[in-house]
Amino acid sequence: MPQSGKINVLREPLQIEGKVRVDTGVKEGDEISTFYDPMISKLIVKEPTRQKAIEALDMALENYHVIGLPTNIKFLRRTLAIPDFQQGNFDTSFIAKHEKELLRATRKKSHYRRGTIAIVSVYLETLRNRSQRKHFLDPWMQRDMFRLNHKSLRPVELVDDEDGSSEVILIEYVKENTFNAYYKDENGFLVSILLGAEVEMNPDRQDDIIVRTKSETFKVDYYMDKDDKVTQLDYEGAPLNIYVKPKKLVTAEQAEMDMSGNAPNVAIVSPMPGRVVKVFAKPGQSVKKGENLVSVESMKMEYFVKATRDGVISAINV
Repeated sequence: MPQSGKINVLREPLQIEGKVRVDTGVKEGDEISTFYDPMISKLIVKEPTRQKAIEALDMALENYHVIGLPTNIKFLRRTLAIPDFQQGNFDTSFIAKHEKELLRATRKKSHYRRGTIAIVSVYLETLRNRSQRKHFLDPWMQRDMFRLNHKSLRPVELVDDEDGSSEVILIEYVKENTFNAYYKDENGFLVSILLGAEVEMNPDRQDDIIVRTKSETFKVDYYMDKDDKVTQLDYEGAPLNIYVKPKKLVTAEQAEMDMSGNAPNVAIVSPMPGRVVKVFAKPGQSVKKGENLVSVESMKMEYFVKATRDGVISAINV
């Protein structure tokens, strides 16, 4: 369901006269309000045949990135890939018929993927530190985790926003721009994920990082907002919901705060105004994370407000 929120990063596809057009009224940093239709833009392509138009639209969507609030870009790309849609065989029951393909769960993040996320995060941090050097030859200003006669393993804790799970990836600095990534198995032994991974910025595209190993070379799409928060993209080009947990001293209250820096999720608010169709819970009831609490109808769509964590309902204000 479309939701309100701030557009932290906005990258639109290249517009080509008579081929690709983006009709929009928002820019990076704008807030999508709850009081109007939460439309970010209309993406229009023109080609001589339906198949070519679908291919052009998919390519444009692949290069359309919005970070900061949920969008339907992934849903649209999945729609374009369904043969019935490509052949023009669709009606109002299309989504129900193809629910399995359209609403399938995101691919599970492998250790390889998590290792890449950790390496890129450390690389970008060392890149920022490197810019603060007073002199390139001063060893005390390198800030690159080098240790004399010691294997420096930096723990990077990755938190998955979807299920709240976390995993520690260990990053070893090999030399400038080159890293190893490991994780510990159930017996406490180090297991390698990536070895000798050389990282560099893509000179042809500002939001790409190139990672090279002995066996392969691949690119990592990432975006950095004005607050230096780094978001990487998943296999379908959507923002990854895995973040690096910051390492800092905090109070007990701050420890309860979520990754975005907001107050504890003791209250759940509907993402937009609408008509309450049904209330599934009642005060004093114990609920599990993901359970439906309230059904809200807005803009001809039904949205289920879900519990963000296990707990007990203290009050429902409708």
